[in-house]
Amino acid sequence: MKNIFLFFLVFCLASCSSSGKKEELKNTEPESKVSAKTFEYVGTPSFPLRENQQVKKLKGVVVQETKTRIGYDFYERFSFLWDGSGKDIIIKELANPLWGNLIWIEVDNNKVWQKAFGPRSREIEETVAEAISATKNYLNFIREGNSE
Repeated sequence: MKNIFLFFLVFCLASCSSSGKKEELKNTEPESKVSAKTFEYVGTPSFPLRENQQVKKLKGVVVQETKTRIGYDFYERFSFLWDGSGKDIIIKELANPLWGNLIWIEVDNNKVWQKAFGPRSREIEETVAEAISATKNYLNFIREGNSE
């Protein structure tokens, strides 16, 4: 009887400790995904530089901060068609299962474009073209403002 009780006690303790680990893994949020057609190193390296080497900044990065399949598809299509600008672009999403998703694009902490998608929206292709056009217009406006 003691052996059965000890086995049961060890089994319960083992299952409780492993289920706690599973809950910890479920609560971790995925990191933002980054894609860039051309990027360079940012910051000070932890290794010594040679005489002619210089530290270069990371630029022209498209960052994904989406949560759903629609947001991910939008990000994938946008980053595939984006030709680069030298500015960091962040694609964000606010998801609502009942009303749909709100996706927006930020450049230098300024909201450049946004659109609401229905729960089962399939208009990604046209929307990405619209978002790229709006982002390019914003970047051209910024360049014109800095050149004057």
